[in-house]
Amino acid sequence: MNKNIIPGAIQDLLVRVDEQGMVSLVSGRETIGLHPREWKGKEDGQEIKVFVYYNEDRELEGSTRLPSIQVGEIGQFEVITANQLGAFIDIGAKRDILIPKREQRTELMKGRRVLVMLGVDEENQRLFGTTRFFNHLDKNPTLERGTLVNCLVVEKFEAGRKVVVEGKYSGFLFNQEIMARITEGETIKCYVRKIEGKDVVVSMQKEGAALIDDATERLLEYVKNNGGYVRLNDDSDPEEIKIRLRMSKKTFKKAAGVLYKQGLVDLTKFGIKLLKEGQEQKPRDLSNWNKEESGSSHENKPRAARLPQRNTRDSEFMWKEHGGSAQFKEKKVESADSRDQKDRPKYTARKRSDNPHEQNRLFQKGEAKGRPQRRSKDSSSNTSKSSRPSGRSRGPRR
Repeated sequence: MNKNIIPGAIQDLLVRVDEQGMVSLVSGRETIGLHPREWKGKEDGQEIKVFVYYNEDRELEGSTRLPSIQVGEIGQFEVITANQLGAFIDIGAKRDILIPKREQRTELMKGRRVLVMLGVDEENQRLFGTTRFFNHLDKNPTLERGTLVNCLVVEKFEAGRKVVVEGKYSGFLFNQEIMARITEGETIKCYVRKIEGKDVVVSMQKEGAALIDDATERLLEYVKNNGGYVRLNDDSDPEEIKIRLRMSKKTFKKAAGVLYKQGLVDLTKFGIKLLKEGQEQKPRDLSNWNKEESGSSHENKPRAARLPQRNTRDSEFMWKEHGGSAQFKEKKVESADSRDQKDRPKYTARKRSDNPHEQNRLFQKGEAKGRPQRRSKDSSSNTSKSSRPSGRSRGPRR
């Protein structure tokens, strides 16, 4: 194998033009050819950037057509064709790259987009692709805790996502550390939490004092951008907090407490309110700050001061915000049983004598008066002739 010229890599090489006009590329004592269609305009001694690959004759050759990934890197590509040998992808180089069957994690079909790592097969002297790239990553990570790294989102599993850290190490991003919606093939910024064997555990949020400082700034900015009020408190759903603020509920409560102690916001029963200049805070218990007031309960308040029992929290909020105006007076709420009885349609039992079948039966016994009613076609078709009333029972014809 060549020492200075690396297959599958983009390199800067010198151009050499001989007396017959043949163009080659040189690096030290090593020489490779340049694709013949790219000879035009090349001058002797010129340095050009080329991608080195194996041609049809399994010889190293350079091309100024540069691909989107190099050997050891991962990219997302669409399968252009698939056959018994494997699947082919176009990475932007002169030749398409084969993903052999044995290097496919799942069978690849034409048109499917897939994450692929570019590798070198030195024995067969060719470049190849693989979707089993975790087998080709470095198994000795040397990253320190808290380091900001680039992570490529790969496959999803029950506890979170598998990621490739800095393109070299395998890693895990657990669900509780995911603060935004992510998709396969996306590159995100993460922080190293710890090293577990050959895997790196990462998180999308900082830790310690840096985490709280960052969360406090984001929360304050979010409250300002939403008109000075956010309907989130310590009873809010953790998923809602994660979606709206991109932080965990634990971090949110700590950030809200910091803003409260700084006198920037007031923690009301239903959310966080930005204080204007001159406004004072109400004393709150930060461990349970969705109460009306610290040290007092709902039951201890005078009856007139209590909130009416409404159907929804929004109604309670509107009643409180409007100071108990007549527009939001408490209305009598019907119980579920009374409402069901009111809406339920009234069915009256049909009298036995009103049933045509019952009338015919009674007529045969001589207990009914008048002429028997005719049955419907559906009912008469399913009844035998012997069960029908005889002609005598019909009475004289008019």
